[in-house]
Amino acid sequence: MLCRSSSVICRSLTSSINQSLSNFHWSAAVGASSKSDLAALRKKTGYSLSICKKALSENNNDLKSAEQWLRDQAQAQGWAKAQKLQGRNTSQGLLGLRIVGDTAAVVELNCETDFVARNKKFISILDSIANTCLNSPVKQESETITKVDISSADVSSLKTLEGSTLADLVALNIGQIGENMSIGNSTII
Repeated sequence: MLCRSSSVICRSLTSSINQSLSNFHWSAAVGASSKSDLAALRKKTGYSLSICKKALSENNNDLKSAEQWLRDQAQAQGWAKAQKLQGRNTSQGLLGLRIVGDTAAVVELNCETDFVARNKKFISILDSIANTCLNSPVKQESETITKVDISSADVSSLKTLEGSTLADLVALNIGQIGENMSIGNSTII
């Protein structure tokens, strides 16, 4: 008697599970193409799975739009974080020197701790600032050695090769690194 009632219960349970599963919507189109887009977006941007999923869903699975959306969000969050950390002391940092031909640029980038100053990302930002200063429109008017000092505000407003300002570059990285940074003065010789 017990065996018969348990088999009836098992059949009833199996039948109700099958009915419940038939109510779910399965979509193969979303899975196949978006998985490759998701993987490509994660590889290209380095953002987490959930953030990349959100970017793709916000932009109708368009990879280029999602990438731009991620950049815009990161920039906005970086500026917000930069405003929040603005009052913190930036007594550490590095000086960068870039020499091309007979022109040299010495730039300063400050941060809160020496640990961040040794970070590869921080060093790459310093390199970008030095390259931008070196490519700035300051020209020597004579054959003698000329020294041009550029204030930190003027350095911050210089445009990178990508078209953003150095202040935008630093703000974006403040958001990623999580520590206040400031651009110092620069000298071009």
